[in-house]
Amino acid sequence: MTVSLVWAREPIPTSGPSVFLAGPTPRLGGDVESWRLAAVEELAEQWTGAEPLTILTPESRGGKRAAHYDDQVVWETTARQTASAVLFWIPRDLNALPGFTTNVEFGLDIGTGRAVLGCPPDCPNPERNRYLIYVARRHGAPVCETLPDTVAAALALVRDQAARGDSGPEPEPENIRYTADVIAMTPSGEVLLIERGWPPHKGSWALPGGHVDPGEPSRVAAARELKEETGVRVAADELRQVGVWDTPGRDPRGRYVTVAYLAVVPAGTQATAGDDARRAEWWPLDAPPEKLAFDHADILRVAARML
Repeated sequence: MTVSLVWAREPIPTSGPSVFLAGPTPRLGGDVESWRLAAVEELAEQWTGAEPLTILTPESRGGKRAAHYDDQVVWETTARQTASAVLFWIPRDLNALPGFTTNVEFGLDIGTGRAVLGCPPDCPNPERNRYLIYVARRHGAPVCETLPDTVAAALALVRDQAARGDSGPEPEPENIRYTADVIAMTPSGEVLLIERGWPPHKGSWALPGGHVDPGEPSRVAAARELKEETGVRVAADELRQVGVWDTPGRDPRGRYVTVAYLAVVPAGTQATAGDDARRAEWWPLDAPPEKLAFDHADILRVAARML
C-alpha cells in the first residue's frame, strides 16, 4: 500500500493516518546509519489501509539540518502531537546513538495512548532502556524487541484510531481483544508449537491460538484454532482451562487477554502447519525453544505445574 515520507520542517498533513518515527538519530558525520530507513520499509510492507500512510521523520531531507534549533523542536513537537501513533525505536548506544532527548519525548507522549516502545535487547546499552520499559508497561503501552513487531504495534494503534474516527487518546473503556491459546501435550511430555508466519513475533515459536470470534466461547475458539493452525482435532469439551493472561503490554498490538487451555492428545499425533503458521512441531516440554513469543513461556510453566 502507499506510504508518504515527510521530512523534518516540511508541511505536516492535517488528516489521514500517520506514524512519527521517534528515537535517537545518529551523530552527523558518524559511521552509524539511521534505523529509520528500515522502519520506513517495514511500514510500507505492513501497511494495508485504504488511505496512504504518512510517515513523519525528524531527520532532514538531504541531511540539511535546521538553521535554528527552535525550528526543529517546534516541528517535531507538532508532528508528534499530530501523528496517529508515535513509534519509539531505541537501539541504545551511548557512543553513536545517545538520543537523550528521546527520553523526554517518551515521557511527554506515553500518557497519550499513542506511543509504542521498541527496545532491542542486543543493542550496545540495553540497560539504559530499562526505565523506559518499566514506564511503558505501567501505562499499558506496547513494548517490543524487534523493529517489525514495533511497526506492527504502531499500525495497530493507527487502525484503532481510524476505526474510532478521531485523533484523540485511547478512549474509555479500554479496547480489549480476546484470544485463546492451546497447550497440546502428549502423555510422554511433548508440547505442540507453531512457528509464526506474521508479525508480531514473526518467525518465533508460539502456542497455537488466535482470536475468539464474536459470539464464540473461548473453549470452542481454542479447539478451532488448534485445528486450523496444526490440523490436530480436539473436542472443545475435552479442553481443560489453565488460566487467563491479561498483563498490559503482553502483546505489542495492544491490550490482549487470552485464555489458555490444555489438551492431552495421543503420542504420535501428526501435526501439519496451516493458516498463519509456517511450521508445526512437537517439542519436549522440558526443552522448548529458548525464546517463545508473547508470554507463552509463562503459560507453559503454569501448564507444567498443573501436570
